[in-house]
Amino acid sequence: RPLCDASMTHEGEIIGMDKVTRVFSNIEDIVIIHDALLRQLDERIKLDESDRVGDIFLNMSFALKLYSRYIANFDVARETLEELNFRSKRWPGWLQEREESDAWRARFKGNNLASVMMMPVQRIPRYEMLLRDLFKYKTKLGERKAHEPDWMDELEQCLEAVHEVAVHNNEQIRRTEWKAELYKLQNRFGERLDPPLVGPGVPLRALVREGNMRKLHGKGDG
Repeated sequence: RPLCDASMTHEGEIIGMDKVTRVFSNIEDIVIIHDALLRQLDERIKLDESDRVGDIFLNMSFALKLYSRYIANFDVARETLEELNFRSKRWPGWLQEREESDAWRARFKGNNLASVMMMPVQRIPRYEMLLRDLFKYKTKLGERKAHEPDWMDELEQCLEAVHEVAVHNNEQIRRTEWKAELYKLQNRFGERLDPPLVGPGVPLRALVREGNMRKLHGKGDG
């Protein structure tokens, strides 16, 4: 948000809005999801004094899929950050000033921007781990509440739903890694590849194996 606001001042933008989008992708959507989830969990624990959370995660599971867009863009974000650190005139100083501020340190516990940007990538696996540990703990205790819906079954359904999101996100990570590998391979050939290995409108391919190749002539001689 500060980068967007800076573009409206007389001093002008710190970096172009296209770079802002490439670095932060749909982070504002994720913040909205996170705030909504945190608010519901906080109300449940503090006001209702209940540890029933399966219904909350189950109702939010569809929204958690929005993390996949951020994850799919993560390599682009890192590359753009590296480019800005070396080529931008205003960005390094602007970022350093904020990372060294008391407000930043208090909010992000001393982590730099690169570390903070990794947090959404790690969020869904941590949710899954939390729910799995909670389910194991409650199962071990053998807890069932007759006066409430069977929230253990609800928790199990929730765990399955979050696991599906995690699997979907992992697939996005693999696809992103495949594309990155193919772009590196394609760049070795310059503009000589037609059609290209990867790019807009090109079907997704995966690099299965990379190694040395020996060309054989008609008589079988190397």
